[in-house]
Amino acid sequence: MNSPQYRVFVCTKQRPASDSEGCCFNAGALEIYQAFQAEIHKQQLGDRVEVRQSGCLDCCEARSVALVCQADRNEFSWLPAKIR
Repeated sequence: MNSPQYRVFVCTKQRPASDSEGCCFNAGALEIYQAFQAEIHKQQLGDRVEVRQSGCLDCCEARSVALVCQADRNEFSWLPAKIR
């Protein structure tokens, strides 16, 4: 099997609600992860795009964070670009 062209990492780190840094999990990260999976399946992009849950991506102030990486480049984007 070939490596996917894109990898999407969705932070699903969970911290207590009282934590001043906040956390992606409490800001809907699991729903975002599931939405990525559903859309990739709907668009039949499973051979090109892989979605993974991740730990902290060190952008806690943004609340929900997704990191999109391209396999053939040494660059990444914090905001999902069009993948089709």
